[in-house]
Amino acid sequence: MGGADKMFGRYSRIIRTSRDNGNIWRIFTDLLSTILLFILLFFIYTNAVKHAELDLQQKQLKNLRLQVEKVIGVRQSIIEDIRKSFQNAGLDINIDKNTGDIVFSSDVLFEFNKADIRPEFKSNLDKFIPQYVNVLTSPKYISSVSEIVIEGHTDNIGDYNYNMDLSQKRANSIVNYILNNNFKNLDSYSKENLKNIITANGRSKSQLIKNSDGSVNQEKSRRVIFKFRLKDEESIKQIDSILSK
Repeated sequence: MGGADKMFGRYSRIIRTSRDNGNIWRIFTDLLSTILLFILLFFIYTNAVKHAELDLQQKQLKNLRLQVEKVIGVRQSIIEDIRKSFQNAGLDINIDKNTGDIVFSSDVLFEFNKADIRPEFKSNLDKFIPQYVNVLTSPKYISSVSEIVIEGHTDNIGDYNYNMDLSQKRANSIVNYILNNNFKNLDSYSKENLKNIITANGRSKSQLIKNSDGSVNQEKSRRVIFKFRLKDEESIKQIDSILSK
């Protein structure tokens, strides 16, 4: 009987071990299934979030592009209206079709090393300024224009600081002439609006114009530029750069 009891006990342990191993295997497979289900659900969730974020980014980019196109459209409209204004007034003045910049030679405007406007050129300003300013300060554009800038530039001859002083004085000279009470070619409305947005800016020799061989074109470098800026234009340029990439 003793031998039979030992054999029966050994058999019982084998049965229990098999049963326990089966339970462990089921627990393991259930746990593995749960983990896999969690990973699948997490993947589905993150994928949905990415799609939602992508949709939001695309909408934001679309809105930014519309803002860029709006600003570009306003600039082109202003340039075209200025061009028509010149044409109607019989003025042969070139305006950059992309930027709206208008360039005058300093040699025409001023005596060498001087900042006083040549008398013969004042009559040209008397005709040019009303056509230019009346467009930019019109009710159609006044809310879009942030600044009208008169930039003075010199050649590379002489000291930088001296040229800075000269270019600033020349820019100031033009602004003072336009805003002076003796300048009668602008109505009071345009002149008051102009006072809020016009700026004189001397650039010395920081933006020289080069010839094809790399040498400095001194005559073209000596110039005065009339330019206008639109509100939020710098931000729009940064946005446009991002969108282009």
